[in-house]
Amino acid sequence: MSEVQEESIGNRIRSARGYRGMGQAELARKIGLSKTSLSLIETGQTENPGSLVIRDIARILRVNSNFLLGLSDKIEGDLEAAVAQLVGA
Repeated sequence: MSEVQEESIGNRIRSARGYRGMGQAELARKIGLSKTSLSLIETGQTENPGSLVIRDIARILRVNSNFLLGLSDKIEGDLEAAVAQLVGA
């Protein structure tokens, strides 16, 4: 039986940034963190970035916060998915 390895919050943040085409420095600036602080979160050196940071990252990247937390594999929230369908994106 194979083990299921959970993806870290940091890896999911990096994936979401890539999904939206946003660099680390830009995201850090938009959420009010230093690039170093965001880098520490993304590399797992900050164990618990806090719910407000996760919320802000999800809001800026327009992704599902449950995706960032590893509770869902669905990167977009319901609203973003509905808008994408309406505009054909």
